[in-house]
Order: sequence, then C-alpha cells, then structure tokens
Amino acid sequence: MSKFYVDSTKLRTSSGQILNVQRVVQNKAKEVEHIADQASSWMEGEDLKAALEEIVRDLEKEASSCDELQEALNRIADLYIKAETDILSTVKGANDASKGNSSNSSDKKNSDSQWEPEWMRKALQSVSKWYNNLPRPVREMVNNAFTGYARFMANTPFGKAFVHFFTGDQEREEKLFNLISDPVSRTLAFEYNAKDDFYRTNENFGVQRYGGFANMFDDVGGGLGMDLDTQVVDFEYNGKAYRVQFWKGSYGFGNAYGSEIGFYENDPNDDSGWYECANGEDEIRTRQTLIDTSTGESMTNDTADYAKDGDHFWNLMIRTDDGHEKENLTQESVLYFDSQEQADAFMSEIPNDADNLRFVDCGDGKVRVIY
Repeated sequence: MSKFYVDSTKLRTSSGQILNVQRVVQNKAKEVEHIADQASSWMEGEDLKAALEEIVRDLEKEASSCDELQEALNRIADLYIKAETDILSTVKGANDASKGNSSNSSDKKNSDSQWEPEWMRKALQSVSKWYNNLPRPVREMVNNAFTGYARFMANTPFGKAFVHFFTGDQEREEKLFNLISDPVSRTLAFEYNAKDDFYRTNENFGVQRYGGFANMFDDVGGGLGMDLDTQVVDFEYNGKAYRVQFWKGSYGFGNAYGSEIGFYENDPNDDSGWYECANGEDEIRTRQTLIDTSTGESMTNDTADYAKDGDHFWNLMIRTDDGHEKENLTQESVLYFDSQEQADAFMSEIPNDADNLRFVDCGDGKVRVIY
C-alpha cells in the first residue's frame, strides 16, 4: 500500500470525524434552543432567550463550517487518489529501469536504462572532468582542507557538544530521526536499522543514486563531517567499466563511525571520471563487517537482508558513537559477483601496492576483501 493511499485514507477518516463533530454541534444547538424555550416560559426572560438564540446561531454557523471543511477534505482525498496512479506509475517506471521487467525470470533485468536527466549527466561529467584535470597538488590541497575542517570541527563545541547532543543519547536520536525519517528516506535513501543500531541505505531513488560518484565527492566529504580512508578498484568486464570503492572512518564530525562499499559503472570510453550507480542486473550482493580492533566492537550489514533481490549498488552502515579512530577499524567484506569471470576481472585490478587491501578468492564469483 502506498503512502499516498494511506494519506488519503487519513483524510477521509478526518472528514468522518468532522462529520461526527458536526452532528454533535447540531444536537447541542437543538438542546440550547429547547432550553431557550423553557427559559422563556419559566421567567419570560427575553434577554436570556435572546442570548441563548445567539448561541444557537453560533453553533449552527460552526456546523456549517464543518460542512465546508468536510467537503474540502473530501476533495483533497480525491486529488490524492487521482494523483496516486500517476505517482505510482512514475515510481514503477524508475524501479523498472533499475530492476527491469521480464516475463522470463532467466532474462537479464534492464540495466542500461538511464534515469538521470541528460542535462544532469552532462553537468556531472563536465564538472568531474574539470576537477580531475586540476593539478594533483591542487586536488590534494582541496582534500586536506576539507579533511582538516572535519577534524577541527570535531574538537570544537559544535562537534563535541552540539552534534553530540543529538547523537549521544539513543532515545533522543531515535525521536529526532523519526520526525525527519520520511523526507530523509525519500531524498537521501537513509533508514535506521533499530535492531542492529545503525543507519543503512534503502532502494529509494535518492540524491546519491541520481548523482553517481566522482573523485571530487571524496575530496570535499570533510565538509559534511566525514574523515574516511578509502580504497578504489577499477576494472572492466563485459564491455563496461566498473568501480568498487571501500570506505571506513568517522562521520558527523567524530560523533559516528562506519564503513561503505560502493559499486559503480561507466562506459569504458568515457574519460570524465564520473560513474553512475550500478543498477538492475549490474547490482551485486555485498556483505560487510566492521571491527574496531581497539575495543572488539563490530557490526554487520548484508544487502540480502533488506534489498530487493538481495543486491544493491551501495552497502552503508553508520553507528552514532564517538571515540572510534579510523586507524583502528578493519572492514571485512564479501562481494558476490555475477560470475567467476567478473570476480577474476576485479581481483586482477587490485593494486599491487595496496598493502592494506587483501583479498581471498572464494570461488563461484565470491571474493572476500579485508581492508
């Protein structure tokens, strides 16, 4: 059942409640009118009768207002239901582009559909290419500036007191997130996993899915309070360029920690450095466990537990808890590729100088990665 249908149902329920109030008001008006008649016969109190009759008129006016409000709510409910078909059709179209439709379950889902507007795709490619063409020292300066900002803010009253006020108490944090969970889920595709006490991504078409990924996003991430280590593996398979990226570190200006796995794709001839998020059949299942080796704390997120078909382009888990340094975090992941050939292509491109990235070929397209 869609949220729009639920909202329209609530409107109709409210309309019914207003109708009940209207009936109560009308009944009260009749009672007052009866009392006015009795008062007139008891004591010929014309002033009292006039006052009570004025109350009757006010109550009847309120009942009339209820009529108008009820009609207005019914019209809004009708608009919701009318719009719901178009809205669900749009959402279904986006999901079909991601997951595909086929009468044959063995057919590949449509993973070539483009959901970004063309102007957005071109703009992201242009900005990414411009940024990647900047001299390396300039890009390093940008990265260091934003990372330094995140570290600085983590040690200020803003990071230690203000942000911590919202994240340092789980009950308070849950209440706050519940207030904003709907827009956050729709626009950022984040949701709270209360069972395991961390935030993860859902399959909504949020900003990240539309925006894809580029190196510049990492370099300016410190502006959002992130201080992360990252490792990238680029490889080609079956006519497409893929990127697998791992992250681990602190978020929220030091008030949270976590890790991510991103899976992106591109045309091998595209030199912009911008990748769109893997979609449809190109999405893969990923499982990751993050361990703080200094405390022994750990958390695990598996896309098979919540994603449709078990696969997703993004495996993220963030827990609000301070005091976790990225140097003490170890990310152990399993990537479930579509085939052993794709897994081989991935492993062949793991940088030889990536001493902090180790892998184990588990066969059947599964690769265990320790970062």
